[in-house]
Amino acid sequence: MTDTAAFAAAPITFAPAGPAALEALADAVERAKAADPFARVVVVADQQDAATSVRHRLGARERGVINVTVQTGNRLAAELAGLKGNQAGNDGSSNDGNGGPKRLSRLLETQAVRLVAEEVVQERKLAPAGQQRFYRSLADAFRRMAERPEVSQETAGANAAAASSDMNARAEELYAAYREKVAGRGYYIPSELPHMAAQAVAKQDNGRRPYVIYYLPRRLSAGDVALAQALLKQGRCEIIGGLTGDDAADKPVMDLISRLAPDSAPVPDAGGADPLRQRVAEGALRIVSAPDPEEEVRTVIRRIAAGDAPLHRSAVIYRQANPYASRLRQELDCAGIPYAGAERRRLANTPTGLLLLGLVDLAVAAAANRPGGGVIDRERLIEWMTTTSVRWPEQKPGQGKGKGRGVRIPASRWANLALEARANGAPELWRTR
Repeated sequence: MTDTAAFAAAPITFAPAGPAALEALADAVERAKAADPFARVVVVADQQDAATSVRHRLGARERGVINVTVQTGNRLAAELAGLKGNQAGNDGSSNDGNGGPKRLSRLLETQAVRLVAEEVVQERKLAPAGQQRFYRSLADAFRRMAERPEVSQETAGANAAAASSDMNARAEELYAAYREKVAGRGYYIPSELPHMAAQAVAKQDNGRRPYVIYYLPRRLSAGDVALAQALLKQGRCEIIGGLTGDDAADKPVMDLISRLAPDSAPVPDAGGADPLRQRVAEGALRIVSAPDPEEEVRTVIRRIAAGDAPLHRSAVIYRQANPYASRLRQELDCAGIPYAGAERRRLANTPTGLLLLGLVDLAVAAAANRPGGGVIDRERLIEWMTTTSVRWPEQKPGQGKGKGRGVRIPASRWANLALEARANGAPELWRTR
């Protein structure tokens, strides 16, 4: 179990990932609005999709939210740096309208990459098509290098040792030249925006800034860490850390929190283990790994047939109808297990419908009055046997055919016999073989 660091010197809250983390976020919003219910609060999420989900879930709560914005770190940095109202220029760049630095557009980024890579292209004597691929690859590498997260001294030393190779060293040189050219022409790259926001936070009045809550952060760039530290220093920030109870899974979160508040002393965690792990340990939850949906359904049927719980206290829940809805009903029917639930399929998709329709199709195909004579296709016949609950009346010695459910036709045996006898085609061929 992860040693939770409830940092006493910084407003950092840990909670198990899931509903408990959302509850901690709602409590943090209430604390931020304790003095002024209309105070602006900004919740920072890692991705836009996550921000949208958090906004909807906060709004659905009874407490509601007033003047609470959920957005990504990039939008927050643009607002705090005073670039919220950027207007695009004629060259595709953007600026704050006050003669400040301009955001580097993709078009200008491509031009800057070509300038710094021109010498390499000449050395390698790349063809025009190869040059375009090289420029795109180098631009992608520069973006990844710019978004490198803040690392510890040990990691930085390891990176420096890894960069000793000629290729890595040359890439670092090209990246440094690229940054120099961009800055020399009055532009900034997106990764510099959080650093600009952190500098602006140090100069602005506290009352002009919103209260910021970082919700379940997992990976922050060096600029994002600098911005969060600036906000923490002025008491305008809180962090909600989500833990799972697994040391390996929680390590990135704990490392990130340690970088955000390096001077805080950790204290032992009082709890907060992963609720799923607790349920498994209590025997109330079982996790099974299956290779495909068919085996998943069969595993569920076996558990139901084992009688661990009465049928009226058993429920089968699936995330998506396809393929589980039809497959589950077919297997329940074949196993003779009664069930109740909303029926969302046509009669033709039930086992009985599949049986009758398949039988009709085979009969029509085998009709002698068809042009060229009737045929019985071996693959269609075996498919019909395997996908439907075809049964043969059970016959006991001296008693004739019984009236029970009968026995299921061994489709695999039929398939082997038909294949060995080369039975395929006209009905007469099937009879003689």
